[in-house]
Amino acid sequence: MTKKVTSFASASSARSDVFAAMFEHEMEERKLNRVDITDVDHEVLKEMLRFIYTGKAPNLDKMADDLLAAADKYALEKLKVMCEEALCVNLSVETAAETLILADLHSADQLKAQTIDFINTHATDVMETQGWQNMITTHSHLIAEAFRALATTNPTDRTTQECKMS
Repeated sequence: MTKKVTSFASASSARSDVFAAMFEHEMEERKLNRVDITDVDHEVLKEMLRFIYTGKAPNLDKMADDLLAAADKYALEKLKVMCEEALCVNLSVETAAETLILADLHSADQLKAQTIDFINTHATDVMETQGWQNMITTHSHLIAEAFRALATTNPTDRTTQECKMS
């Protein structure tokens, strides 16, 4: 079943270069004056549109991972930074590996750096998680990145840092 959400091209275009391009050029979206978004969960889409209209995402903490993917896909840079901050603040031993994978997949460089720092600070515990074991087989290049960061960091610098995205 397809759910329909109504939005205005001008509002969407103002915050997203992707939407702006869809409505600016002779694309199907411009001709029909609509965008069919079928690859984003309905609740995530509603939250994304709420952000487009208000600049706020009140349910961010509940769906930061899915919103990060949508924000990356539709070039909503401010929302992407907000998602990175929420994910960084909620980093834990259990979520670190999954967060690192997510940051890598969506070019969230500051979140990636903060997560690698967190992993290196809590390496023994993180390495015991199922997420870490999964990452070894599915995203082994991230293991190498984390190790490289650990090897080049002064041990006295390995204190937990505050999550700030700029």
